[in-house]
This record gives sequence, structure tokens and C-alpha cells, in this order.
Amino acid sequence: MPVTCTDRTRSRAVATSPGAREDGDMKLQNADEVLRRLEGDPAAARVYGEPHETADGTTVIPVAKPVGVFVIKDGRATWKPAVDTTRIAMLGILVGLASAVFAGVAMVRRPPWPDLYGDIAQLRSS
Repeated sequence: MPVTCTDRTRSRAVATSPGAREDGDMKLQNADEVLRRLEGDPAAARVYGEPHETADGTTVIPVAKPVGVFVIKDGRATWKPAVDTTRIAMLGILVGLASAVFAGVAMVRRPPWPDLYGDIAQLRSS
């Protein structure tokens, strides 16, 4: 059942999650209940990977790229977003190159130093 946001900047319909109440607020769920629900849903298998348990008892649930993973440790679930540092670095390089090109074009079209001879030549001809 979609819930419509009352904020004017967000007028699109937002689908509620399985653990949401009718008013759209999230409620806390037991980690085991979430895992059981994910195992039974074939659509979730495309988004969520198999849960893995580490040596210290932490359960890690991978999520489809580029979203992140859920980490369940000591009964508490936390969300760890995936940050692609390569993409961030590439964006910085592209912005730097674009600004260098624009600065070079601006300098070729009009040099930063004053045109002394052009001003004097205009005064002599008038």
C-alpha cells in the first residue's frame, strides 16, 4: 500500500516496507524475523545475498551493488553503505580537467594582462 508524503518537495508515492505501520513509521523488528522473511521472498533473493556469519558472531547480509550491507551483531542491525571511492576520485579528476579546459579557453580568448598597445592605438587614431 503506497503512502503519499505530505511534504510538498516530495510529492511522489513511497511504498511502505514490510515492517512499516500504516502511518509510514518504521517499527523495530527482530533480526531472525527479517532473515526468515528474506529467505521466503524470491524477489529479495535478487537484491539480498546469502547471510554470512563471521567468527565473532556477526551476521553480514550483502545487498546488491551499489547499496551496501546489513550487519547484525549482538542482536542489533546496522546499515553499512557501500562507498565507491574510485567513482568519487574519477569525478574529482573529471571536474579538475573540465575546469582546466575552461580556464585555458578563457585565457586564449582574452589574456589576463592588459592590452597596452591597443588602448594607445585607439587614442592616436581619434
